[in-house]
Amino acid sequence: MPLVILLIAWPHMAKCQLAADDINSLSEELAFHINDNVFVTGEHMLVSYQCLNTSGDVSTISQVAYFELLDDSNRPVLQQKCVLKDGKGSTDIFLTRDLRSGIYTLIGYTRWMQNFSLKSIWQRSIVVHNPFRMLPSALFTSDTICKSEVTNPQYLEIAFENSTLPANNKSNVTLTVPSELVGDLVTVSVKKKSHLCIQNPIDIGKAQLLELSIEDIQYLPDYRGYLLSGQILDKGDVQLAGEQITLSFPGQPFSHQVTITDSAGFFYFNVPVIDMNRDFVVNVRNGLRFKIQDSFLEDHTFVSADQCKISEKSKTWLLQRSIESQIESAYREDERSIDNVIDQSMRPTFLKEPTTYLMDDYTRFPSMEDAIREFVQEVWVRKINDSAALLVPYLNNKSMDVGPALVMLNGIVVPAKVILQWKAADIESINVYSSQVRMGAHEYQGVIGFWTYSKSERLDQLPSTYRYFSGSTQPSRKLANVTDDQLKNERVPDFRQQLYWDAQLLLEKETTVEFYTSDNPGEYVVEIIGTNKGKFGLLATGTFEVVGESTE
Repeated sequence: MPLVILLIAWPHMAKCQLAADDINSLSEELAFHINDNVFVTGEHMLVSYQCLNTSGDVSTISQVAYFELLDDSNRPVLQQKCVLKDGKGSTDIFLTRDLRSGIYTLIGYTRWMQNFSLKSIWQRSIVVHNPFRMLPSALFTSDTICKSEVTNPQYLEIAFENSTLPANNKSNVTLTVPSELVGDLVTVSVKKKSHLCIQNPIDIGKAQLLELSIEDIQYLPDYRGYLLSGQILDKGDVQLAGEQITLSFPGQPFSHQVTITDSAGFFYFNVPVIDMNRDFVVNVRNGLRFKIQDSFLEDHTFVSADQCKISEKSKTWLLQRSIESQIESAYREDERSIDNVIDQSMRPTFLKEPTTYLMDDYTRFPSMEDAIREFVQEVWVRKINDSAALLVPYLNNKSMDVGPALVMLNGIVVPAKVILQWKAADIESINVYSSQVRMGAHEYQGVIGFWTYSKSERLDQLPSTYRYFSGSTQPSRKLANVTDDQLKNERVPDFRQQLYWDAQLLLEKETTVEFYTSDNPGEYVVEIIGTNKGKFGLLATGTFEVVGESTE
């Protein structure tokens, strides 16, 4: 009895304790830096970010960062969820080729921040030029865009081997770091200096946050991953409690979860960080429908884009910038090898090694039922209550009694009848796992996994009870810097604007950064971005010039 009383009383104890604390001390802001302020469609906007609390220290409350790129009408054109590891992270946002030329605003926030004043959300304005769409004439002015230079602090010293560097040459820069910054993680960017300048100060003042109590909390933080929620309804919009819903991430490797709706028909999934940018499929009982509650903002009216103009003198530079970007995309898209940051080796093993049947090793039968009956020894095809079922023997059962199997197609849980109606010619392999598993309230004696040649679901062939969603507009990625091996064997046009990018460089007392210059002459800038004394922004900058061609 005392144990039961303790469990019942605990939620009330926690509520009273949290209400007594100053909840505003738990507020956070997402500070971020982008590698440039002008881009051409088809390029990647590189972003490094940190989640900070009211004291300026790194906040570890949230594990997911949300980014949205808004057009001049504050409508989101790109949205992306990104990982926050120990309060820090980096990503890139691919600027799709269907974007119009014009001014866009990037905003970043966390789910927990939505409980507080949205005016504290960071905003950055950028110019996006689509070579096939003209920039609006209203953006151009006869005056120069930079009327005053922002004074950048120099918290560490940047030294170049030479202030003038040859093109297409291995170079380095040395950072002399003060003792208070040794051991910090910073972002290092080496890029060509833009002729366009938008007044985007990196350090901004904090807005006055709302005074909140525990009753005002509407959004829980994404603490262990991404919180995916929604509501199950019938055709009459009646909320349904106790309904089972399955969330599947198709492809290899796959994963899935099962949950039951609460009394108001709501369901909640805590999506692992490594899955949150993947496409997913939701399965509910036939005749029901559901609504996904998106964690992105619904109202963007608080965003006020910077009023910026482009100098008429910059038209020629912008045209040249566009040509160079298109050449880079044509010649170096494959060589640059932009890698996924999702480490698939982190995924847990679902079951022990399966028995695998490669369909091409056997005589092709016209139907899946014939193929399973003929050569998949561990699987029995039966009819139960006039419905097709796939059964497997019980483990260590000499009498060969059989039980129901969990059937999956490319990682999606499907009824047996879906598989038996599938075209056998589309199936590459069948994996049979002889392990007892439990999913929701159901127990299965094994798992049968069917894989198509593409390893991704042909969603148009799924029944109407399966609904497809996109986890994000694009996966999180990182830029692979050019190396000596990529340059020594074959000379291709090299018009990179971004020579180097490292979003998490560990500072030592003396740190050396190596990079390769491109064939693109002009003035380049080195930026060191990090946190110092509770403020996120530029720690130091330095410039050098690239001239001529390589002498090697």
